[in-house]
Amino acid sequence: MPLVAEESRGYQVLAKDWETGLKVVRDFGDQNSLYEHLVDVRGRGNSGPVQFPFDAYSYHYGLLDGELAVGTLTVTRLVDGILDCQSIYPSCILKSFHQEVFTTCKFRISGTGKSSFRTLRMMLRHAWRDQIVQGSRLVLINADQKLVPFYKRIGFEVIQDSEFVHPLLGTASICLLMRADPNSRSFFSDLFEKVEQPITAADIARCHDIHQSADDDCQSPPIANVGIHSHPFPSRHFQGA
Repeated sequence: MPLVAEESRGYQVLAKDWETGLKVVRDFGDQNSLYEHLVDVRGRGNSGPVQFPFDAYSYHYGLLDGELAVGTLTVTRLVDGILDCQSIYPSCILKSFHQEVFTTCKFRISGTGKSSFRTLRMMLRHAWRDQIVQGSRLVLINADQKLVPFYKRIGFEVIQDSEFVHPLLGTASICLLMRADPNSRSFFSDLFEKVEQPITAADIARCHDIHQSADDDCQSPPIANVGIHSHPFPSRHFQGA
């Protein structure tokens, strides 16, 4: 179903790729035309739930092929409301970087022969760029453990000892993070070059030490010292956590 763009206050075209005809757009909340179409993308090949309470206070990014929605990614900022699966993330990180933390979820590209690593990278880059403008500096995700090589490849770091079974999907999952640090190795380092006071690995370690000594409930395992390794793209119709 083609997208009829009702340009709400939060609607914005972030990027256009003239070579492929793809563009990245975003809107905020669940009371707009874009959200309705992205819910449809979420539901393709998915028998589970496709709408969630956090949708109401999240940014929704859409990948459009012409006017047809073929990709979706949802971003929730901690300052805007409770994160999806918030309890599984290290509490000390949430406390120390409350203003800067966001999560991504419901990442899916389907229904186009143009789905490729380039397409995925395009969508993720422009979501990151947009979030930097919002003041975001640290992204937390939970992912199926089978997809960890993909996330490492683009620059995520594994949070050690963070394995869990996803309560809705029932999948063996794990937590990862990415910092807006130009000195970190990622596909987005160039976007981070102008970020003032980037979050460093030392900042993450320091927040763990501070809260571990002050709060016995802080469950903050150390961040794995991992690099970015080459790994083939897992599938054409990729679906993240």
